[in-house]
Amino acid sequence: MKNDFNKVAGFYDLIQQIAFGNTLVKAAAYFLNKLEKNSRVLILGGGTGKILNYVGEDIEVDYLDLSKRMISQASAYRSEKIVFIRGDFLEMQLSGPYDTVICPFFLDVFCQDNLETVLSKILMLLRPNGRLVVSDFRHTGKKRDRILIFLMYLFFRVFSHLESRNLPSIHSTILKNGFRLEDRRFFRKGLIFSHIYRN
Repeated sequence: MKNDFNKVAGFYDLIQQIAFGNTLVKAAAYFLNKLEKNSRVLILGGGTGKILNYVGEDIEVDYLDLSKRMISQASAYRSEKIVFIRGDFLEMQLSGPYDTVICPFFLDVFCQDNLETVLSKILMLLRPNGRLVVSDFRHTGKKRDRILIFLMYLFFRVFSHLESRNLPSIHSTILKNGFRLEDRRFFRKGLIFSHIYRN
């Protein structure tokens, strides 16, 4: 199955820590203090669930991941406000609207065509003037970063059957699909970004 992180779920956090320290968690959580109280949120590809530490207890969360093992680990964060859903976002029928959709290092697994489809679906699930929060990698033009991204994609193509063979142009594709940038923050000298958009 494509984009399935089951095989790496048991050591995913360790790999992340070795490669990036706490940067990926910081980037994913950076704008979550902007979530409105009592809002309804969809988290896509949340992995082992660390991001839930930064979501207020009063927020209603639908937490979707394709990996059974990732969902199992994330469900340790039990709350009446969190619904854990295992499935493929492109095939799931979700009941919107959501106030915010959060994509923590989720969009980079898709090829360009499917990235467009994912963003179109997110747009339909958001309420008018809803927010899209994205943390992910970006091209910097630096040789070191190109090598790191190449190695990451090689590793996850082997162990997780990534459909994408390289990092898509996430930010420009988001803008092209009906979102406007509201705020942004960069990490690791620009390699990692956290952006918040409005539809």
